[in-house]
Amino acid sequence: MILKEGNGRVIARRVSIAGWGGLFGLMLRSINEDEALLFKLRKNGRPIVHTFFLRFPIDLVFLDEGMRVLEVKTHLAPWRIYLPGLSPAYLVELSAGRTTSCGLRPGSLVVLEEPHDQQSGFSSELLTRRLPPSADCITQHHRFTRRPFI
Repeated sequence: MILKEGNGRVIARRVSIAGWGGLFGLMLRSINEDEALLFKLRKNGRPIVHTFFLRFPIDLVFLDEGMRVLEVKTHLAPWRIYLPGLSPAYLVELSAGRTTSCGLRPGSLVVLEEPHDQQSGFSSELLTRRLPPSADCITQHHRFTRRPFI
């Protein structure tokens, strides 16, 4: 899936949905600049986010039910705990600095779309149009590399 701002600017080209109730998140993994991890949160209370066992800082974006940004936390360092100020419906984990480079801030609208599969001709109903490379906020010279955990 692709994560975009409401204005069409791409935030992440590869979005994974957190499995196992979001138990592990990015622990013992790495993340590329154009990747994100999406969590569906419980409706009761504020989540406690930790970066235990992470080897790199991350950005956090907390969203309401309508996918509007409630809160952004940038550069959360490894081995830290963070408690958001509000009760969000979703959490997005991104590589550190991504929210700043994309200009995400409280009140921004975020859209989750299925990519267009050119081979099968499949296009999701959420897909509005293909964006030109200039609309993308990914900088080509700042890519993170995926390294296996040893």
